[in-house]
Amino acid sequence: MSWTLRAERLCSVRFSIGTRCVRTWMGRSFTAFAWGNADDGRLGVTEGIVEDRGGTLGYSVYAPMPVALYEDISSMACGAAHSVFLASSGAVYTVGLGQHGQLGHWSTE
Repeated sequence: MSWTLRAERLCSVRFSIGTRCVRTWMGRSFTAFAWGNADDGRLGVTEGIVEDRGGTLGYSVYAPMPVALYEDISSMACGAAHSVFLASSGAVYTVGLGQHGQLGHWSTE
């Protein structure tokens, strides 16, 4: 399987166990894309999620999909079960498994 991510400039790449994120400059904004293990919403994407039947993962994203944020992304980090996105505005967004408080917003979802 192969794919092409078209962007004017690739700005950063982050990897973790089963999770991959890239930040690109596209036109007038920084956009984040993610793919890999999509269990517990850890990628922050809403498109391209498929059930991984027969594999060890519950849900997967097999090609880069845009992270569902409507702000420029200035930085990002991927953990084993969650991701963190820092917007240019200074807002911090966390997604994924939060059963031990790792999302930082008093929620387990």
